[in-house]
Amino acid sequence: GGREQAAPHVGPDGAGGGVVFWLERDGTGLALRAQRITGDGILASGWPQGGVTLVPGSQRVGSMNVQEDATGRLLVVWSSSPGQTTLQLAGLDVGTAPAADWAATATTLSSGAALIGDATMAAASDGGLLVAWSETAGGQTALKLVRLAPGGAPAAGWPATGTTVVDSSASLSAPAMLPDGLGGAILAWEDQRSSRGEIYAQHVLGNGTVDCLWATDGV
Repeated sequence: GGREQAAPHVGPDGAGGGVVFWLERDGTGLALRAQRITGDGILASGWPQGGVTLVPGSQRVGSMNVQEDATGRLLVVWSSSPGQTTLQLAGLDVGTAPAADWAATATTLSSGAALIGDATMAAASDGGLLVAWSETAGGQTALKLVRLAPGGAPAAGWPATGTTVVDSSASLSAPAMLPDGLGGAILAWEDQRSSRGEIYAQHVLGNGTVDCLWATDGV
C-alpha cells in the first residue's frame, strides 16, 4: 500500500486461485509486480506479503498483458523504455514465487521503436501463442503479429520480430485479434488514414504471411 498502482490483470494458477499482475510506481518509475492468491482468498505459500517485483521501475514499464499457455504457465508480455522502447515476453511458473532475475531470460519481440502500443495475446492452435501489437518509428505506425511455439521461440517460418500486417503514416490503434484455428489470425484495428477513424481487418496465415486474398492494406 501507499504507492500508486494501476492496470491489473489476472491469470489462473491451475488450482482454483489466480496470479494478479499490476503496475506500481516505485522511486524510479512504473514496475511490474505480481501476487498469487489461493481459491480461499489468502496469499499463496512462498509468495511474500505485498507481492514480488518482476520488472523494476528503472525499466519504466508502460503496459503489460497475460495469457495462459497449454502447459499452464502464464506468459507475460510488457513494454518498457529504459533507454529504447522494447516489447518483451517471459513465462511464469506459478508454483513458487519468481526469483529477482525472472525477466533476465525474456524474449525480445520488438526494440528501437519510438512507441509500442498495448499488446494483444491469444492461444494458437498448436498450443503456442499469438502476440499482436502496434509500433511507431520514423513517422510510420505498423501493426505486427508473431506466433510463438510452445516454449516461447518464434514458430517456424515466422520472423522473430513479427509479420508486418499493415504499415501506415496514419495513426493505428492496438489490434483486436481472433485466431483462425490454423495457426494464423484475423486482426482488426481503428485506422486514421481518412479524415475520420475507420475499422479495417486483415488475415495473417499460419505460415506468417499476409493472406493474398485480402486487400494489401486491410479490408
